[in-house]
Amino acid sequence: MDTVRIGIIGVGHMARMHHIPCLQRLGGNRLVATCDIRADRVLPGLNGYTDVREMLAKEALDAVYVLTPPGTHVEPVCLALERGCHVFCEMPPAVEPFDAIHMASFAREMQRSLVFGTNRHFAPTYQEIKRIANSEPPTVTVFAKCRHALTDLTPDFAHSIDAHYAERYTEDGTPMFLFLTQFLEVSEWLNGPIADCKATSTAFKPGMRTKTHTVAQIKHENGARSLISYDEFGPNVFEHVTVHACASTYIVRGSIAQPNELLIWTDAGQEVIPAPADPQVRSGYMAQANDFLRCLRENILVYPDSNQLARIIKYARKIDGSSWWKQHAPVVKG
Repeated sequence: MDTVRIGIIGVGHMARMHHIPCLQRLGGNRLVATCDIRADRVLPGLNGYTDVREMLAKEALDAVYVLTPPGTHVEPVCLALERGCHVFCEMPPAVEPFDAIHMASFAREMQRSLVFGTNRHFAPTYQEIKRIANSEPPTVTVFAKCRHALTDLTPDFAHSIDAHYAERYTEDGTPMFLFLTQFLEVSEWLNGPIADCKATSTAFKPGMRTKTHTVAQIKHENGARSLISYDEFGPNVFEHVTVHACASTYIVRGSIAQPNELLIWTDAGQEVIPAPADPQVRSGYMAQANDFLRCLRENILVYPDSNQLARIIKYARKIDGSSWWKQHAPVVKG
């Protein structure tokens, strides 16, 4: 497979801001067509469709990117696999564990690669955190912080995702599953398999002068413990990943577009180390796309770990459905 012919399903923010720019910059592929339920999202130079079946029937595609909301992944993923396409699908893979298992099993049956997005694995800043985490096992604990505060989840956001999820948001105020699954996956990647987790509202490190709320305490099979939280910095919300190593706390600080430093907090004070220069938002997606395309060109079949995906989704739903979210999430009307 010298040149990989690619179709995009779902031409929203993730496609336009991340995946399409990366694919356009990488060699060895050709973007052929896009499909979106909104006809106005046609991109110049590409064939545009509003029906997935029509695109798959008319276009000779080698691979398909499924970039729709997580509750709508199963049908386009399976349709593309059935047509003989390899599939890249954004995280989270699904909103139900059995849907993730079904997609993984079907990919094996069709003997086509299925990859779910884990761009943070490839980003220089997260690679550095991974190096730190692996340097002092098993005493290291990873602290993954959500980029989005609850106040950022506007009605427009809630109703832009699929009907099932919007309904859950309106009824329960529990939209954070979308982000929880990603940070649970990052925490598992850094700290090993998750054994259990629970939701909590415990404040964490008030001395850091931020309103930091812990939303999940995670126990790993190797005895390590992780936390997932979000910070409120007023109008600016940042993403952090913190690694606790004995008395030290390692923090990645900066926006998701440009992590800019590692802060090391110890009893003796604070030390600042420059983070890797490449922006996570671009280098992570670029390396992820390049790895996916390399596997296709070298005819390496890649399948997700369905048990891992099901476990992570189960824990995300467990946290997402807690009463804590209902008390803190904004009320969406209309």
